[in-house]
Parts: sequence; structure tokens; C-alpha cells
Amino acid sequence: MPSTPNRAWPLLLALPSLLIYGIVHLAVWPAQMSPDSIDQWGQMTSWQWDDVHPVSATLINYLAFLVYPSPASVAIAQYVALSLVTGLLFAETIKWGVRPVFAVIAALLFPLFLPNALMVTTLWKDVPFGICVLLLTGLTLSAVRQRWSIGRWHWAAMIAAGVVMVAVRHNGIIATALFFAIVALAIRPARLPASVGLAVQLVAFAATKTVLLALLNAQPQPAELRAIVTLPFLGAALEQNLIDDPADRQMLLDIAPLDAWAAIPCGTAVPFYFREPRLDREKLALHATEMFGLALRTAMAHRRAFLEQELCMTGLFWRPWATPGERLRIAPLGIAALPENAALGLAEASRLPALRTWIAAVHKSVFVNSTVYNRPATMLIAAAVVLAAIGWLIHRGLWVLALPAALNVVSLAALIQSQEYRFVWPSVAASLFIILFGLGLPASGRFGRRAAATGSPASASDHGSTPATVSAGAE
Repeated sequence: MPSTPNRAWPLLLALPSLLIYGIVHLAVWPAQMSPDSIDQWGQMTSWQWDDVHPVSATLINYLAFLVYPSPASVAIAQYVALSLVTGLLFAETIKWGVRPVFAVIAALLFPLFLPNALMVTTLWKDVPFGICVLLLTGLTLSAVRQRWSIGRWHWAAMIAAGVVMVAVRHNGIIATALFFAIVALAIRPARLPASVGLAVQLVAFAATKTVLLALLNAQPQPAELRAIVTLPFLGAALEQNLIDDPADRQMLLDIAPLDAWAAIPCGTAVPFYFREPRLDREKLALHATEMFGLALRTAMAHRRAFLEQELCMTGLFWRPWATPGERLRIAPLGIAALPENAALGLAEASRLPALRTWIAAVHKSVFVNSTVYNRPATMLIAAAVVLAAIGWLIHRGLWVLALPAALNVVSLAALIQSQEYRFVWPSVAASLFIILFGLGLPASGRFGRRAAATGSPASASDHGSTPATVSAGAE
């Protein structure tokens, strides 16, 4: 491959993503939208805000809406941003010694992974969150290469990626606070800037949940919705007679009858919360705080039952096989049919209907009905294996590369409400990058004895050649 200036690689490696995402976007034009997406779109058009979905996430979409008031504007902004981040990530792999031809192949394979193309053309808050997970992963990889001797702008970019994660998803603060805390504790050169980053994440969270809501006169997240995370465990505990206090038991029965609680399926609270007609939402809101306390006390008293329920709720993360009858959709593949669509001017208008039909068929046969290879856990486990291998053989400081993806999973463990692919997609996308990066290193002749590793990975790769070995230490 002809020599290419270093500054050109990020843009060149972004082109495959731009092209593939653009074609998929034409097939699902103007964008894919679920009921959540339509709710946020209604807020943008009416200027009536609420924090059911973080209002700051809706405001980010509103920036694209101001350019042109169509869902297509938001989708384009999303995949342009993801493409540029992808270009930066694979350009960084070249600095690690991955051969440019392999980086080009990887940059082509990444958008061809159908969930990436489907997610990025859907108006979900998970998309900007996922873009920032990938960006934080790439910036971390660059920091490891430079032995964490990075400048203020590098730290500013990492902190900014974290702030966006905090802003767009309710679990963001858990993931980013843990990221900067772990980096501050584990990596000596990073202690001060990472501590500053942690402080900024906490301030950003407080500001988006107080000042921003006040400025927009936005309604906070309803108490009954916050309590949704307790419903599956409390339903199982009630059915198994694990709640001993008659007052606690009666509180739950006042909210819904026993057979409704017992019918909550393993792994999701969505049917009970949104479709159970006997659910008393007023009483659910009234007792929301008490339900958190009850769930905690019951979990402490019946640890095995809590663990079984948690394993069920987090099956997306650790189980690489599907349970009987389990189906896992990636994206809506259109605009959800809601009564308000006409008033909001929302209608499907595919520019490539034949392609849309083919995508829908592949989505159903290869992904929705998959029993193994589409499971998020499959990708997460594969990435862990690859990262362990390159960490042992090349650079033990690479463990930190797992943090953005892993901490998204950790932050979801206590908050996940249903088995939806989009929740874990940011970790899947980051895992795919880690796998491609790991495969590119041995393809470039980079494996060597870890104990004998010496020198800086940046020493020769900045000029397009392959350095001999990589230092094993992070500090």
C-alpha cells in the first residue's frame, strides 16, 4: 500500500463507515424510531421537556433538529460522528504497528457488522452513548501507547466523552465515575488528571439533573418509573413467599394483585409496567422509595434468590446462548406506528425499499432468531479472551482498554429493566474494535515474549513501520 500521511488516515478509515451507514440510512429513511424515539421527537417539536429519557440526550438531538427538522438530520449526525470516531480508532491501531492494509480491512468490517449500521440509523440515546464509549476506548488505547504521558487536550477529550455519556443515559454516571476512579487509583501518571475527570463527571451529573431541568422547566423522571428496576425481583420474592412482613406484602398487593406480580417474566419488567391494566401507578409512585428499601432488605436476607434473579436479568452480558423462545431484536427497522405520528410529521419513506426488505430478512433470520452468534455475551467474551492474550503477550497495561465497555455492563447490572440489545450495544461495538485490534497485532508480526518487551510502541509506528516490541508496563 502506498505511503499515506499520518493525518490522512483517520479520514480515509472513516470513509467505509460513512458509505455503508449512508446506504443503510437510505433504506430506512428518514430514520428508525421506536416509541422512545417518538416521545423525544415530540419534546423537540413542542418544547415540552421531561427527564424520562435524559433531557440532555434530547437536547443533543435537538442540535441536529435545528439544522433541519427531520429525523434524517439526527441519523446523519450520528453516523458521521461514529464514522469519524471509527477512523480515529483504526488510525490509532496503525500507530501500534497494525499494518495499514489490515486497518483498512478492519475499518470496512466494522460498519458491515449489521447491528452497528442498524443502531446508528436509529434515534436512540444509546447511540451517542456508544459513540463516546468507542471514543473513550480509542483515547485510552492512545494513552497506553504513550505511557499515559498525554497532554491536556487528550485529557479534555476523555473527560468530554465521559460528560456526554453522563448526559445521555441514566447509567452513564456509574460507568464514567468508575472509569476515572479506577484510572486514578491504578495508573500513577494519571492520578491527578483522572481525579479531575472524576470530579467533572459528578458535577456534570448534578448539573444535568438540577440546573438543566430547572432552566427548561422539565419534569423529572417519575417516581414510579424509577421504581421499575425493583419490580422483577420483588415480583419473584412475592411469588416465592420471601417477604415476611405482612405490611410489606400488603403494600405490594395494593400496587397489583399477586397473579400480576407472579406473571412478571424472568428478565424484563416491561410487560408488567407498561401493559398490566391492574397496576396502580399512583400507589407505585407513592411507595417507590419504600420499594427500594424493601428490595435491598429482601436481597440481603435471601442472597441466593437475588443472585438467581440478577443472573436472569443480566443474561445478555454473560450467556452466549439463547433461552427457549428468546428473540433479540436489534432495531425497529422503521418508525413505530403510534397515533401521534401524523401530527408529528413522521412517516417511513425508504429510498431503497429492496435493500430494506433484504435487511429485514437478514435481521430476522441471522440475528433475531440466532441462538449463539448474535448474543452480546459472545462478543464480550471473545473480546475478553483477545484482550487477555495481547495483554499477556504484548503489553500488560492494555487491561485498561476493557474499562469503557466493561463498566457500561457493570452500570447496567443493577439498572437493566429488559433484555434489549441497544443497552449493551456500546459494549458490543467496543468489543468488536478490541477483537479487530487484537487480530491485527499478530497479523503484523507483533507477538513476542512479554517479559522481554522493551521500547515504546510509538517509536517506529508513527512513521508507518512496525516497532519491534511493546513495553509491558503501564506505569
